[in-house]
Amino acid sequence: MREWLSHYLLLPIGLTISGINYNKVQQYRNLLQKSEFDDFEIRREFINQRFRDLIQHCYDQVPFYRSYMDSKGLKVNDFHTIADVVKLPILEKQIVNQNFDSLLAENYRPGDFRFDYTGGSTGTPTKFGIDKKSYYKVYANAWRFWGYAGYQPGMKILLFWGNRIELTTFKRIRHKIRSVIENSITLNSYDFNDKDQIWRYVRYIQNVKPPILRGYAGAIYLFVVYCKKFHVKFEYPPQAVILTSEKIFPSQKMEIAQFFNTEVFDEYGSTEFGIIAHECHSHTGLHLAEERLIIETYNAEHQTSNFYGKGEFLITTLDNYAMPLMRYRIQDEGFISNQICSCGRTLKLIENIDGRVMDYIVTKTEKLVHLIIFYNILSKIKGIKFFQIHQDEIGKIMISIIKDKSFDDKATTKIDMMFYDVFRDDLKFYIQFVDKLEVTSSGKYKIISSEVVSHYLSI
Repeated sequence: MREWLSHYLLLPIGLTISGINYNKVQQYRNLLQKSEFDDFEIRREFINQRFRDLIQHCYDQVPFYRSYMDSKGLKVNDFHTIADVVKLPILEKQIVNQNFDSLLAENYRPGDFRFDYTGGSTGTPTKFGIDKKSYYKVYANAWRFWGYAGYQPGMKILLFWGNRIELTTFKRIRHKIRSVIENSITLNSYDFNDKDQIWRYVRYIQNVKPPILRGYAGAIYLFVVYCKKFHVKFEYPPQAVILTSEKIFPSQKMEIAQFFNTEVFDEYGSTEFGIIAHECHSHTGLHLAEERLIIETYNAEHQTSNFYGKGEFLITTLDNYAMPLMRYRIQDEGFISNQICSCGRTLKLIENIDGRVMDYIVTKTEKLVHLIIFYNILSKIKGIKFFQIHQDEIGKIMISIIKDKSFDDKATTKIDMMFYDVFRDDLKFYIQFVDKLEVTSSGKYKIISSEVVSHYLSI
């Protein structure tokens, strides 16, 4: 009854109130489900046409791209297929920050945008705009991909999420309303090492019996780890488990599947683009959302780009006309295969993604705290250009910050208040201001490094 109510009443009404046309979501979902089995040549021409339309829009309405194309002597008719995307500049997060206003389309009004923030693996808080008019495509794509795990709109989903990071009353209220509309339940992944809390979660899950479990891969894995530690039995087998947001090892994924006695699916997405790729029942890789996104594999050393093979991902969205992000450096890398999946879908496959490994620190009471919580605090602080967190003792962290001129004493006070609101006395932090951050051997910034967390992740 609850699923029927959500599917036929709450979802249509709720999405309509939020400005998303429910019928368009369903229609586009149906188109995507058909398209993924289309002949590659048919889909390629569809994508090329969408790319040409986007280039025309960018030249006509987006000052950043119009200025770049004029400076290079490029015309709209110089872009014929997606292979011509390499004629455009690579968008770093810093470039988005520095050129935010000029990346916004001139023919869009303020009410046509939905704004959000992301930090990714660099620790660079980045604001970006999303096209409200086409946001229904984000929903449609998610429903298409979750359908691989048996999901139907309105079906109950239980989320292992860091909902403690919702730091404002408005966000808490919005989250609760959305949960009712979408028939979702969120469990706080912050307290998994508390035995009583684990038992409460298990009893709750077995009582409500959600067909789909979805959430941070690390959070779900830790839930399994602590259930085993506390000898908690889980007798309800869900229909499927969907892992997202970070990378875990194959052995850990297998452990999750065995514990829940169900099939486990990997999902790859981002705040900027929604779900980028998703695993199907064949488990030979993650199908790319080619109808919505162009993904290049980039070799930074040789400054060459391809659409197959190994490299760093550069992503171009074909939907976001409000603030087009083209050749966006998302700071993940992996391998894109040219093989066709045995399931019959002709979408490209990501065979491997390197990055988004679990990032946690340990509090005084030995709670594991995920990177996303720190990002959601520090990304709200004006004047922080980059940040990096290091831990060499439980209950204490050092935050290295590269600041700009807008960072002042009020910013420090706000950090103090927000950290206390989340952690109370369970975590001490120290701030140091630096001119540069440490990088890994591969040249990337790692936002969190802990010398003590490995013990807790291998309980």
